[in-house]
Amino acid sequence: MPGLGWLYLAQEYLLSSIEFFNLVSVYAFIMIMQKELNLVPIRNQFSSFKRKFLGAQPVVDQEDAHSIGDAFPKVIFGLGNPGERYAGTRHNTGVDCLDFIDARYGDGKKRKKDQIVKTVRMAGQNIDLVYPSAFYNDGGSSLVKFMKKNGYTNSQLLVICDDIDLEVGDVRMRLLGGNGGNNGMKSIINHLGTQQFPRIRIGIGRPRSVSGKPIHHSEEVANWVLAHPDKRDRDLINTVLEEVAVSIEIGVTNGNEAAMNSLNTRVGGSDNGQ
Repeated sequence: MPGLGWLYLAQEYLLSSIEFFNLVSVYAFIMIMQKELNLVPIRNQFSSFKRKFLGAQPVVDQEDAHSIGDAFPKVIFGLGNPGERYAGTRHNTGVDCLDFIDARYGDGKKRKKDQIVKTVRMAGQNIDLVYPSAFYNDGGSSLVKFMKKNGYTNSQLLVICDDIDLEVGDVRMRLLGGNGGNNGMKSIINHLGTQQFPRIRIGIGRPRSVSGKPIHHSEEVANWVLAHPDKRDRDLINTVLEEVAVSIEIGVTNGNEAAMNSLNTRVGGSDNGQ
């Protein structure tokens, strides 16, 4: 799907260019105002701007990060693209996981008009499954809006996403960390204002050349993540979805750290959660 790949890359470039231009323009304006009017330091001005316009919530204290492992997931967000056009593609593996959880624990009813939210009953608790209403690279905007409206904290959030640098059939859970080169995760971190929230990364593998070398070219990677996995890969991913659902249920009962230990041990992985 070469056309679809170019369209996706153009969307990524446009969003990042607009965001960068806006930030630079406002930054330059504040610098001029500071010089002319002797305003407060520019660092304080720019921080205020970011909090107001990027929708960032207060960053949790460093000591609070240690309590994330003891917290229980209440809202699960699956990264992906909205619409039937992207259903079942590699980039919608997070959405596939929500569908799997909903099929096992829920009734599939919609609860919100402007965003698909499904509530399931897992281990005696109500868990909100939040589906993307914005494209992958802007996934954080609608998620954080939902969290603010419903009073969720970062430690109650669990994000599920695909990971091109994990082999198909591999999966990792962490309690906090950076975006790992994932633009959707980057959006969530920017909008939430913290890296301190649990996330599960499901491997979709990287495309390879005829000689077996991993491909990093942007268009080929875009076409890969927007394509459907073959039967072998789909079967492996479905097996992982089963493991993820079991571990999340453990987390609902015993906390995020218990879920992480269960999942990373189950699939033969290792991660200290940092």
